[in-house]
Amino acid sequence: MTSTPQFIAEAAPDEKVDRILFVEDNIIGAENKRQLSNYILPVLNSATFENIFQSAKVPLVQRLQRLAQLQSRVRR
Repeated sequence: MTSTPQFIAEAAPDEKVDRILFVEDNIIGAENKRQLSNYILPVLNSATFENIFQSAKVPLVQRLQRLAQLQSRVRR
């Protein structure tokens, strides 16, 4: 995998996924879009991503809403 661009590297894990999906909106071709999974999957599988959504510091409803937003973007 290539190095992570700076505008993605500095973001929180959920924001990284959001930013990668923003890039996906501007990419042409199914295979090119599939290549973004090389960037998204490590973020989704990271302990940091998991910790954000299991943290009791953020209300459960807010965490679920954020996950639903990300899921909706991925499904589009």
